[in-house]
Amino acid sequence: MYFSVSNSNKSELIQVLDEFAEENTLAKIQEGGERMLPEKMKVHVHAIYENDDNYQIAVQNFLNASCYSASAYDFDKIDSKVATNLAEKLQHKLLSEFEAQITFYTDQYCKQAI
Repeated sequence: MYFSVSNSNKSELIQVLDEFAEENTLAKIQEGGERMLPEKMKVHVHAIYENDDNYQIAVQNFLNASCYSASAYDFDKIDSKVATNLAEKLQHKLLSEFEAQITFYTDQYCKQAI
């Protein structure tokens, strides 16, 4: 899914993602930005969360600082429905936390709103 959050910053999004991870027993394995220039590190996100069954949620905004991409992965190819369910839960969490601030898009550059 692709989304943007108006009047928000990286730390607010990371806080919501961390809460989501805790609620869904996902461990943060990467937040990203460690080797970026300070001005890039302030806005770019590359957060990856994983559970014990090797399902992952990844959120990043490398193509456009204000446009986020969130993906769920089933690396062991056990049950794609679990990954889909995680993605739906994340979407619900983002909607409940950011309400009127969040917009979902159909493209990776956040140009065509859903």
